[in-house]
Amino acid sequence: MRKLMRTWLVLLALALTFSVSPAGAEMDSHGRFALGHMDINDSAGSAGNFSISTLYYRYIASGLMDNDDLSFNLDGNVRFSNKDYNSGIPDGRVSMANFKLKKMFGIFDVTVGRSFVEEFVSESVDGLDLKMWLNSKTGFGLFGGTRTDPYTDKFNADFNALGGYAFTKTEEIGASAGYAYDTYKGKKDRERLNAVLYLMPSMEDLHLQASLDMDNFNEEADQHHAERKGWDVSNMLIHANWRPAKRMSLSATYTEFRAINREASHLEQRIEMLEEKYTVARFRAEGAVWSSLYLYGGMDQRNRQADSKNALQTYFGIRDSSFFGDTYWDIRYSDLGYFTSTVKAITATLGGSVIGLNMSGAVTSMTSKQDDQMGDLEQWIYELNMDYWFTKNAYAVLTWQYSAEKYLDINSIYSTRYADNFTTTTLYGQVGYRF
Repeated sequence: MRKLMRTWLVLLALALTFSVSPAGAEMDSHGRFALGHMDINDSAGSAGNFSISTLYYRYIASGLMDNDDLSFNLDGNVRFSNKDYNSGIPDGRVSMANFKLKKMFGIFDVTVGRSFVEEFVSESVDGLDLKMWLNSKTGFGLFGGTRTDPYTDKFNADFNALGGYAFTKTEEIGASAGYAYDTYKGKKDRERLNAVLYLMPSMEDLHLQASLDMDNFNEEADQHHAERKGWDVSNMLIHANWRPAKRMSLSATYTEFRAINREASHLEQRIEMLEEKYTVARFRAEGAVWSSLYLYGGMDQRNRQADSKNALQTYFGIRDSSFFGDTYWDIRYSDLGYFTSTVKAITATLGGSVIGLNMSGAVTSMTSKQDDQMGDLEQWIYELNMDYWFTKNAYAVLTWQYSAEKYLDINSIYSTRYADNFTTTTLYGQVGYRF
């Protein structure tokens, strides 16, 4: 409670500080405050019980000091946990806290503080990001300073980052490329190249996006790592959306990824890096068959390098987005072979809106079987969702989920759970204010 009060006081002080502008200045500010709480209760034992509260905050103020191009940006969250999934989870994160000045000397954008580097995917810095525009579409930039601790999300002067990037972007095409060199206590922690490309020849009908990360591996082999030298792909994504007809859509995605390799810090942090690659391929199709009635289906195929095992999910469904006023329904069947288990599920959903109150309910029947277990697990899952805007700024969200689980073979409880019948209840609520 003391931590919550201190956090609210700090945020209030920031809001008051940056809401005061010199006479004649026209400052614009917006943001949000929200408080969410989640409880998970498992009747099979206290090990499955969790209680977590999270305070979310965001504040953006432009027009500071009578300058339309000067802004302050703050974004983050604070966690308060009675019992968390992992005692090592950080108590919160300040994702962004910086001042940004645009059009300095007509060509520079300068960001000072903690920020995500806009033109370099997933790179962040506690320091300086200097962007130079060559024209209205193209430019390059440099960034450097300390780097947010990747293990605790806190400020840590032991981590440092330095890099640069170039970019060009219009409404129909955009590309960026960058280089980053991260260190830990002066030693190389990560070195990588990043490239992003998007194509939207038709803003509504076709959208293509691709990104690539490559790491330079220099570390020697040890008991956890095979020896790796030189540049190798660490993350790749290719995604496409296409509307061949007005009421039909197709999407496809391919991605491959592995755990982020850190050469210096993971040894001291005692983090065992699992560098085996995962690949994922997804496809989805959806089309209208009558009025607001749609059929849809898709597949998700995965492979993991560690044991060469595959996972495949196929699903199909039918939904009506407006069968009676603002009411909708959806029925979906899914068949999942997930590496060492098989899961079959059917879900029915009904929802609608009444005077600003959005409500939905869902029922799922599921069966799953592990390769190394003697019996199947049957599951019935019930879910209710509600959200309501009290005013145009204030809202509330409530989600309740109840899962009744049962092992069909009593022998299986000795290796997995300590009850053949158990329930899991999840309750999540959030109230917030946007301005």
